[in-house]
Amino acid sequence: MTIPVKKGKHIALGDGRVGVALDGNPTVGGVSQGRVIQPGTHPYSDTVLVPSSADGVEVLYVLNDRRAPSQFRSIIDMPTGARLVKTNDYLIQVLSSDGSTLLYISAPWALDAAGNSVDLRLSVAGKDTVVLTVSHRGARGIVYPVLVDPEYDTVFSALANALWCVMVVTPGVCVRAQASANSALSYANQYFPGTVHNGKGDAFRHCYWSARMTIEDGPAAAYLVAQHHEDTAKGQPAIEKDMDMRNNGIGRSVGGGKGSHSEASVRSTCQTRATAGALWTIVDGKLV
Repeated sequence: MTIPVKKGKHIALGDGRVGVALDGNPTVGGVSQGRVIQPGTHPYSDTVLVPSSADGVEVLYVLNDRRAPSQFRSIIDMPTGARLVKTNDYLIQVLSSDGSTLLYISAPWALDAAGNSVDLRLSVAGKDTVVLTVSHRGARGIVYPVLVDPEYDTVFSALANALWCVMVVTPGVCVRAQASANSALSYANQYFPGTVHNGKGDAFRHCYWSARMTIEDGPAAAYLVAQHHEDTAKGQPAIEKDMDMRNNGIGRSVGGGKGSHSEASVRSTCQTRATAGALWTIVDGKLV
């Protein structure tokens, strides 16, 4: 996947057969922790692009006040014979000529600064345009900024997890859990480069992710989100699932222990434990 920084260029997804061109002015303010920050892409709003997987991108629209747009458009670049099919107000698929799915476009939620849901929907305009409508202007009691979170992914797992999260826990928990996961991966690569699969980086990532979810939303929500993530991971060997679950448990203990905890403190604790070998890793096919 490639995320361009010039106007008119497509975000290339998966094997390159599909792409997404977002409307607005894609000026780049910087890149931070794997995020492409684009201030002022639309009037009174900004855009942040976050890789959600190897083949997907999460688009975060930040609506700064009531004057921000209520509609955002994206043009989908598709192979000959492919088409856009709307499943419901929150899901559109790009189907190839043989009926297989090339891309999932989802918009599970929009939240204001107080954590309240804002109505939104997806629709199709013409042959290649997806319209995201956010009903924030006429709504009462909106606390700005409003965060809107559409996603473009060539696999269903990210979408399925998002929809599950909205139904089982609150949208606010889902947004924070995703942000924590992205941050955990970024710090893992920074602290323990080259070890984010079954090594110290992987161990730190799960410890910190679960610890941060615990201090933000409590151990029950942290357990539900992390357990669902492990239960739905495709092709994961049992030993890797065991490793991740053990480190998730340690993370919840770190975040829920005696005394007050901050994001920085739990990150430091998980980093220290990973460095000292006090988290679970896989060495020569065995849990250590």
